[in-house]
Amino acid sequence: MLLITLGEISGIGPEITLKAIRYFPPEKIKIIGSFGILEKTKRKLKLAIDFEPYLLNLVKDTDFSFGKPTEKTAKYALESLTVALSLIKEKKALGIITAPICKDNLRKIGFSYPGHTEFFAENFKIKKYTLLAYTKYFKVCFVTLHLPLFLVKKELGVEKIFHTAYLLYQFLNKIEGIKRPKILFFSFNPHLFEFSLGEEEMIKKAIRRLKRFPGDYDIKPADTLPYLLGNYDGFVALYHDQGMIPAKLLSLGKGVNITLGLPFIRTSPLHGAGLDIAGKNLAEEKSMV
Repeated sequence: MLLITLGEISGIGPEITLKAIRYFPPEKIKIIGSFGILEKTKRKLKLAIDFEPYLLNLVKDTDFSFGKPTEKTAKYALESLTVALSLIKEKKALGIITAPICKDNLRKIGFSYPGHTEFFAENFKIKKYTLLAYTKYFKVCFVTLHLPLFLVKKELGVEKIFHTAYLLYQFLNKIEGIKRPKILFFSFNPHLFEFSLGEEEMIKKAIRRLKRFPGDYDIKPADTLPYLLGNYDGFVALYHDQGMIPAKLLSLGKGVNITLGLPFIRTSPLHGAGLDIAGKNLAEEKSMV
């Protein structure tokens, strides 16, 4: 059984959840939420969906307005995550599908994590993990993720680059069934080694460690992606926008985030909370299913 958390309930999380559950029987999917939130969304959007067989009514209802995050909606999102995490630890579920949260709103109530990925990793005491943005044509993992650019270089290191690439290698090899994955690292600097202060040397050292695993590895500037897309099975980005921008452009609304390294399945849609379109029946569920 997989669990769905509703994320920021004033956004499109409840909408895409209601639309997504139609593809699965209720014994396979359960929603961690409350009747009132889903009923309000269903009525507002005029959706003909019977969600009650899917609902684990384990979170206290709260008031909300579409497109307007509040302290109450942040607390609801956090409580949903906490309940889902408990069920995973009790081995009552195999994984969690997380609808998008509003990170700024959660920070206002003391949520200290940059995102879902870091929250789950710390709660399971996992040190080696990465986010994989998965689309049909482009699969990219991130050495750093929710960091401002001026902090990225401080977080880079041979160990971190190696373990990110190794998790990607394992996914491509064991899950995708590629015997000899071709993995490309995006360089930190726009012209590869021309302006390097040692960042690309870190990647070269990580690649030397990866050589013990059958595969082909290379480094190129990120702006060469349009010419290389079909030549590699996976990519390693050093920071968020380097990989997330092409992932979202190439996803055609169907991309998925997957956290690698956790002891359970965790996925999420490859988009945000959609506050600007909440309550308008404009959100598509493709990225959740």
